[in-house]
Amino acid sequence: MSQPWQPPQPGDGAGQQPPQQPGGAPQYGPPQPYGQPQQPPQQPGYGYPSQPPAQPQPGYGYPQQPPQPNPYGAPQPYGAPGGYPPVPQPGGGPKQNVLLAVVLSVVGALVAALLYGLIYYALYDEATREFTQPFYVLVLVGVLAALGPAFFAKGNWGLYVVAAVLAVAAGIGGELFGTAMVLSEHIFGGIDGAPGTFEIITSYPGDLWDAWDAGNKTINYVLFALPAVAAIAFSAGLMRRR
Repeated sequence: MSQPWQPPQPGDGAGQQPPQQPGGAPQYGPPQPYGQPQQPPQQPGYGYPSQPPAQPQPGYGYPQQPPQPNPYGAPQPYGAPGGYPPVPQPGGGPKQNVLLAVVLSVVGALVAALLYGLIYYALYDEATREFTQPFYVLVLVGVLAALGPAFFAKGNWGLYVVAAVLAVAAGIGGELFGTAMVLSEHIFGGIDGAPGTFEIITSYPGDLWDAWDAGNKTINYVLFALPAVAAIAFSAGLMRRR
């Protein structure tokens, strides 16, 4: 007579392996009682899909992002609507003729000295034996000495300074020339064998200087800054108008 079926008792299945998980993946974690549903592992492990890989960051070895379009559009050639003006090339200034500027500055200073000397002589007061220094004429002396650099060496400050020095020399030379004419005509005039104007300048320069210096005051020397200032101001003014 057959025996009724008995459920297996614990321990009867010793040595037997529990059924495998679907897909053939081995079980990890604490063992579950036989017959209980298996819990899926919380952490990915062998046989489970892993997390998707992180996206690579752009950098060395990776393709660069395509350039963004310029919101203002591509530069247009000069002359087209919205184009840019051409970049000025270095050294593009007015042409200079330094030699001609120096020659004209020297000639202008000599002419200015001659004219100023004649005016200085004409303003001599024979009654008081005093000279009058026309300061406004000194300004014109500076302009004449600066004509060469102002027109033929624009922007050359070295020649502007040269013109200023020549203007001061022309002012002093003009007064010495006027003083020599006064000495020749009003002091030595009527004396036989008296030196003339050019003889006084060339043969007695020391005595001429002493005679001129004796009648000058401090303000007379200060006014010699006028031709220098006038020469530089005139040259710089023309330079701005180029």
